Amino acid sequence: KEAKLLKECSVVAEKKKVKAECKAQAKKSLAVSLVLAVGLLVICKYTTFILSNVNSLLSAVNIPQIGMFKMIVPLGVSFYTFMAVSYVLDIYWKRYKAENSLLNYAVYLTYFPHVVQGPIDRYNRFIAQFPQEGISFDGAKVTSGAQLLIWGLFKKLVIADRLNIFVGEIYGNYEEYA
Repeated sequence: KEAKLLKECSVVAEKKKVKAECKAQAKKSLAVSLVLAVGLLVICKYTTFILSNVNSLLSAVNIPQIGMFKMIVPLGVSFYTFMAVSYVLDIYWKRYKAENSLLNYAVYLTYFPHVVQGPIDRYNRFIAQFPQEGISFDGAKVTSGAQLLIWGLFKKLVIADRLNIFVGEIYGNYEEYA
């Protein structure tokens, strides 16, 4: 957008004004994004801690306390937050262009192997692995994936669970089998 506006400007003063306006808008967008991301993290992880401290202060001055509540913290909320902050900062610093597809951005944030083992991957390295023309449906790949899934379930539910009976007995009473 900035490049398009700059092409329309013929005077240096206009270009400076456009750059300043774009920079101001980028700072506002960055601030809103960071407040949302970090705010959600604070709400999810630190609400109980903050409320207990506020209630301690309120009880010291004989003011009614705020009701406490329990929240289930989403798994990996810190990891997702740091990935989102990393993406927003990289866009702000113009390391790469913002993603137009919400689906691609959501896939980047929720890519399961990274959530489980880390590290926080850069968006440009992650998205480079996507085909530029999009992802098409391939029945053979779906069939192959379903076969792998079923084979894995078989190994877990039939083989591993049956062996667990013997292994559990031996490890549970290893003195008798030594």
